[in-house]
Amino acid sequence: MRQDAEVALKRFNVVTFGKKKHLERVEAEISPDERIIFITPSNTTFTDHTTRKRETLPGVFVLTSERIIVDSKVLLDQKTFTMPLTEIRSVSVRGNGLTGGYVQLQTQVNTIETLVTYKKDVIRDISEAFTEAIEEAKHVAQRVSAPQDSAPIDLAEQIEKLWNLLQAGVLTQEEFNLKKAELLGRL
Repeated sequence: MRQDAEVALKRFNVVTFGKKKHLERVEAEISPDERIIFITPSNTTFTDHTTRKRETLPGVFVLTSERIIVDSKVLLDQKTFTMPLTEIRSVSVRGNGLTGGYVQLQTQVNTIETLVTYKKDVIRDISEAFTEAIEEAKHVAQRVSAPQDSAPIDLAEQIEKLWNLLQAGVLTQEEFNLKKAELLGRL
């Protein structure tokens, strides 16, 4: 078993009785550069916002540094659902200390609920883990998608090139003045 999976199981007091092979099969699908933050055998319910269709899958729920993975295998029927953390709009983690708690994830098209422990201190830790992982994933996505500044333009060199084109007769005085003003406007 991966070390990060063992750490997550221990951190959140997850009982894996009878699910070790399923957990190992799921973690084999996770790339080495992904970090497992939370993993638990659980029933996960998906509700489609448009059709109100509900589907409950028994299996394994995994939160990694990049995505959510729900893997279910019942007899010969196997389903795997993955979703990038950047698609999650909100997280709600609840529990009353007596019965099981749950994590509810809202996306644009689905509500995903998975059962977790009933212990309030562990529920609080789970909530923090989900919130931090989602914020970090969104931060990384923004950094990756942010336009990079192009190489700084040497204005004097650009104006000199324009001057040479003017002297060679390629540009008119008017075109030269327009381009020069455009370059100076970038300052």
